[in-house]
Amino acid sequence: MALALEPIHIGSKSKSAPSATARDVDGFPFIPASSLKGSIRALSSRLFKFEGCDGKGWHCPQPHKCPSCSIFGFANFHAGTASSLVRFSSANVVLIPIKSEFGVFWVSSWYRLTKTGLAPEPSQSIKKHWAFGEQIRKPQIEWLTNILKLNFSPKIEKLSTVEWIGPSDLQETYERTIVLDEYSLSSLFSFFTGRSTSISIDGHTGHARDGSLFEVEHINRMSVLCFEIIYINPILHGIREFINKKASTNIEIPADIEHVEQIIKTGIEKLKFYGIGGKRSRGYGRLNIWELPTNDLSCSESPFIIPPRNKIPLIFISYSSKDISVARRLAPDLQSEQMNVWLDEKKIFVGDSIHQKVEEGISKCDYLILIVSKDSMKSSWVQDEINAIRNREKSQGSTILLPALLSNIDIDGLPALLRDRKVTIFAPKYEDGFRELIESIREHEKRKQTEQHNHANAADTKSRAAD
Repeated sequence: MALALEPIHIGSKSKSAPSATARDVDGFPFIPASSLKGSIRALSSRLFKFEGCDGKGWHCPQPHKCPSCSIFGFANFHAGTASSLVRFSSANVVLIPIKSEFGVFWVSSWYRLTKTGLAPEPSQSIKKHWAFGEQIRKPQIEWLTNILKLNFSPKIEKLSTVEWIGPSDLQETYERTIVLDEYSLSSLFSFFTGRSTSISIDGHTGHARDGSLFEVEHINRMSVLCFEIIYINPILHGIREFINKKASTNIEIPADIEHVEQIIKTGIEKLKFYGIGGKRSRGYGRLNIWELPTNDLSCSESPFIIPPRNKIPLIFISYSSKDISVARRLAPDLQSEQMNVWLDEKKIFVGDSIHQKVEEGISKCDYLILIVSKDSMKSSWVQDEINAIRNREKSQGSTILLPALLSNIDIDGLPALLRDRKVTIFAPKYEDGFRELIESIREHEKRKQTEQHNHANAADTKSRAAD
């Protein structure tokens, strides 16, 4: 997910409007995949490329192990062409800022929010209605209705902030969003972009150059866009290592998904400072980018597209059905912290044995987060899950059960096995409780690694003594 810190100008190929921004077939502005890839490649190549390579793959010398060309693809006279190890989608606008006499707010559509995974799929009846965030005021809705020249009052639902799975930095933006149907959104054509006029000044004379007055169309500042990146396993291309002549140390880089992701991220992080497109000196192009969890709450097992992760703990979420909104918020938040998640509605499908699937999830998970509420303490399902995890803890001698309270409920009213445990609390601020939960999981992981290391050393010492 990207936030435009400055106006974004990516020129279209239209000869009739050379300063216009690129648009899709529906008229929405977007950043083409080729522009994203080219900018990120140029910024990444400043730190990762072979000596003599132009950073674009046209004149890269041999043997060909340049990180830039191997990852982004190349074409030269020595070895023809090679496809890249990374695939970019276009960056499409998801939240569009609207300036009104009642302040700034954002607009989107159910189609755009659900397609990018930023909101759960609503029911068919809800799709026909508008929805508004917690900070939207009635005058803003009335102003928008007048702009669209509607002769009726649309049915309006309220957006749930708990369901927001994007970065916390943009949660306030979501709270100031009005969700429309796609047709009404496309009617706001004039608000999608802005225009600015510039004059080119001769550096020697200080005067304007002849014909230097020009107008540029741009994606407005504070627009929110989404795009996807897919990584390809380097071993499928026969690549075992990269040679990075730009580095004084660590010249040889292992060719794996993790290092491919690291190289890509160096370019992505630089977009915040150097921007995208060719108008940076005029105040265009800077983007702030966050990584979003994938739609599936588990890592892909495909050898072709592999999430760039090492050992990832699997987290089982135990909750009452009445607390589903919290579980749905917690799941993507955990994955954004590089953790796998077992959530029943994502793992159990029609025809599956519920008991069998739950038992499989509990037997495989590294931790079980128990969402503690008055409702969950009355749930027989939750009690069975607690008992199963408690048995695992006794047999393994490790901590698996992690209680998270929804509110300051009476600790004395909890079951005995919970009263003796340190708990985190999701109220009054969910973020504080979540952060404490993440820190605890990481500390438990460190303890496990230390114990494994000590056991390995003890076994090695015992083996040597026997010899």
